[in-house]
Amino acid sequence: MSTVQNNISLVLRISLTAVLSLLFSPAAYASGELLVSPTRVIFEKHTRTASVSIVNAGNETNTYRIEFVERRMTEEGGFEEVKQAKPGEEFASGMIRFSPRQVVLQPGQSQAIRLMLRKPPKLADGEYRSHLLFRAIPKANTSSVDKVTDGKGIAIELTPIMGISIPIIVRHGQASATIQVDKLRYFAKASAVLFDLKREGNASVYGDITILFKSRGGQSVVLRKINGLAIYTPNASRRMNVNVQPPGGIDIKNGTLTLLYHQSKEAGGRLITEHSVDIP
Repeated sequence: MSTVQNNISLVLRISLTAVLSLLFSPAAYASGELLVSPTRVIFEKHTRTASVSIVNAGNETNTYRIEFVERRMTEEGGFEEVKQAKPGEEFASGMIRFSPRQVVLQPGQSQAIRLMLRKPPKLADGEYRSHLLFRAIPKANTSSVDKVTDGKGIAIELTPIMGISIPIIVRHGQASATIQVDKLRYFAKASAVLFDLKREGNASVYGDITILFKSRGGQSVVLRKINGLAIYTPNASRRMNVNVQPPGGIDIKNGTLTLLYHQSKEAGGRLITEHSVDIP
């Protein structure tokens, strides 16, 4: 490498991908100037095709690249990128073709991304999941960068690449799961409800949480609702720490704390599990 003179600035461009997981909205999700709908796709029974719509909600023409990535949920509900499946974890990307893989959208313009499932012969029963990532390709000489310099004429430009990923799920044959609530409790000092969700089976679970409190006198209040809460395979549990804001005049004591976990309304709204504990 040639020597860099003091009066020459060497600029290194480093692209950082900020990927948002789509578990908390039933219909659409927006990140920056990109809108994606729906937020999850499930192939089951005889479904072989599906589509996802993306919209450029910004004021400039943007180029978006689409690709599959493999992600694993942590016990706290976050995601990490993985290359190799763990036991009980299966990827769907090898069975699904999609097009287009790159689009240019003017402001307000939309594009349908079409997906087609082709199951291989003798596919084992269970659930297969990958995440479809949509990200904007940064423009050259963009002004929305963070510059870092070491004081010797070398600068680094950090150009964030905003993206959205949604789960694409294939269920084949017998795929089911059960869920239980464990260690439900109220932590008064932090105004928080803590609990664990325990999953068993070969399928993920997805639904809406409602946390209720009923006093000894019979007054019942909703402390918190959380929509789109998932536990994906192969995870056996998910730890939850949920801040709650009791209505004025309500003390969370001398009553019963109840957690309800329902399917999403789009899936029928069936009660998945319910658990209650007494609060002294």
